[in-house]
Amino acid sequence: MCEVSEKIYNEGIINEKKKTAFNMKKGYSDVIIADILEIGINVIQQWLSGSKAAS
Repeated sequence: MCEVSEKIYNEGIINEKKKTAFNMKKGYSDVIIADILEIGINVIQQWLSGSKAAS
């Protein structure tokens, strides 16, 4: 996969995980969401608070 395609692919994965995190917030704690999505708790908390997080 070329570098540009890989970057687009990875950004798509992050965007899907972010959408999933917002949907899961209705019934799960930030810690559980981070564990399920295999993303750092600090990133999840930044996403959910509306801050921009480094992936």
